[in-house]
Amino acid sequence: MSATFLVGDVVVWSPSNQVARLFVGQAETIAATFGAPSGIGDIVEDECEIDPAVFGKFLTEVLHQYQATAHPILRSLLIGFVGTALVLADRAGLALPELPPDQLAAWTAVRQEQTRWMSR
Repeated sequence: MSATFLVGDVVVWSPSNQVARLFVGQAETIAATFGAPSGIGDIVEDECEIDPAVFGKFLTEVLHQYQATAHPILRSLLIGFVGTALVLADRAGLALPELPPDQLAAWTAVRQEQTRWMSR
């Protein structure tokens, strides 16, 4: 079984149910920690809707929090989530947040690596 993540009518990801639940749980925890809604809905009948406007703002905030900390454990906990979120944003046609060139290059590499692991 798999879950389907949708932005409007566009399927941006179809992971296994276990992976989908873990990703949504991470989003909920990160949203609560940083005080910003994620835009990622609940999984209902194996579908999860993403509000692109809210999700884009959330991703911008998470990237900001990542860049603002030097705490290695916080960065480690966020990197997998951010990599997956960047792929979903890319598949949804969302513009990436404006970042300095060195940070943009690093996140582009993370997104490319994560894309290799994600199947639709």
